[in-house]
Amino acid sequence: MIKAKPLMVAGVAAGLATLAVISASSTAQTPGARTFTLFEVTPSSTFRFIDNPPRLFKNGRGSVSAGDIATVRTPLLDASKNRAGFLNAACIVTKPGRTFARAVLQCDLGYELSGSHLAASATVRGEGSRTVSAITGGTGAYEGARGSVTAVEGRSESQDIFHLLP
Repeated sequence: MIKAKPLMVAGVAAGLATLAVISASSTAQTPGARTFTLFEVTPSSTFRFIDNPPRLFKNGRGSVSAGDIATVRTPLLDASKNRAGFLNAACIVTKPGRTFARAVLQCDLGYELSGSHLAASATVRGEGSRTVSAITGGTGAYEGARGSVTAVEGRSESQDIFHLLP
């Protein structure tokens, strides 16, 4: 059986948030597109699981049913290991599974970024080391944002690679 915290942190992370590290535009990018990477500090994450009836999930193990909810709050760092913000995510089980690895969840992600925010959405299927979320909007410096964020799972931290379209 899979423990919920590592899988969900990786899944929602993610995933996945402040514009601290911006890579130079490459020829493969659309003019005006921006790409940057932030790091989720997985051991410092706060994870909660709401086991709605029927209650089948105990001590990080067991079946999950439709309507169960997982939440996570994860600190984010830039490449210099400076605090960049937080990832906040809530995922609702839409397809039950005997374990988290077999369930399907719909996740809404919010990235708090120095007074600005990015919003993203993802469908998380089973256990994976990589999750791509659609950026659905933002506020402040990210108002009108669109693009994607790819969360790549690591042992003690995960990378969130943001690609914002012009």
